[in-house]
Amino acid sequence: MGKDKQFGIFAAMTTPFGEDGAIDMGKLVAHARACIATGCAGISTFGTTGEGPSIGTAERRLVLQALRAGGIEGAQIVPGIAVSAVDDAATHAQVAAEFGCHALLVTPPIFYKGVGSAEVTEWYAALLGKTAADGPGYILYNIPQVTGVKVTGETIAALNARFPGRIVGVKDSSGDWDNALSMLQSFPDLHILIGDERVLDKGVKLGASGAISGVANFRVDLLNDVLAGKPASAALAPLVEAIVEHPATPAVKALVGHLGGDSEWRRVRPPLRALSDAEAQRLGRRYDELFARVAA
Repeated sequence: MGKDKQFGIFAAMTTPFGEDGAIDMGKLVAHARACIATGCAGISTFGTTGEGPSIGTAERRLVLQALRAGGIEGAQIVPGIAVSAVDDAATHAQVAAEFGCHALLVTPPIFYKGVGSAEVTEWYAALLGKTAADGPGYILYNIPQVTGVKVTGETIAALNARFPGRIVGVKDSSGDWDNALSMLQSFPDLHILIGDERVLDKGVKLGASGAISGVANFRVDLLNDVLAGKPASAALAPLVEAIVEHPATPAVKALVGHLGGDSEWRRVRPPLRALSDAEAQRLGRRYDELFARVAA
């Protein structure tokens, strides 16, 4: 996963749940296959949109087994890791390695707030020390509005120096364009992935090599166009704005359900709350309105 080519657009894949709260493996595999068939370079499981912190180790194995049985290769999967215990994170990394995944999307520890760059660096260093040097590369995941902890340039530089070749990228979902710009300028040899689809076009012009995106669950075509250097669709930014008017994960799931005619997609695990019928219907109408206008 070196920077010799684009990373591409990966779907930050949502996780479907049955009425009993268990993962619906058949629906998950079908959705993963659909994401790839419609143009995703791959999928990212167990991330923010995938409710990864609510999915345990045993379930992760079952998901990866189901995906492999469904014909999806490990190289097409970037599992997310969002836990605070280094041993737990290392176990999740080992599970991913067993299934041939080439990269991991790893948040800093997510419980203690107000920790500095040096402390975050040491946490990642401890994790890197517990995982094989020839295992999956690390994509550092900066989403401080969720974790309460930043991944700074200082941390990235320090880990690059101490663990050459192990850090392959950074996903910046901070929503702070200046932060993304700094990463693009400071780390040209890494895959800098833009979390906010509204600024993907600006990032691509400056060397961003892709995205791990919630929108890619249903409109990867819009993002592939941007990655190819085409002008962004006039509907893309308003679509993202409509999504973030709600908690993003339930909103993305509601749109997957809207487009597939399957309201069961709206199910989430606690502590998240599914969009209400009225909220989901309003979001669906906004989607339909946006793309009717673009088609016109």
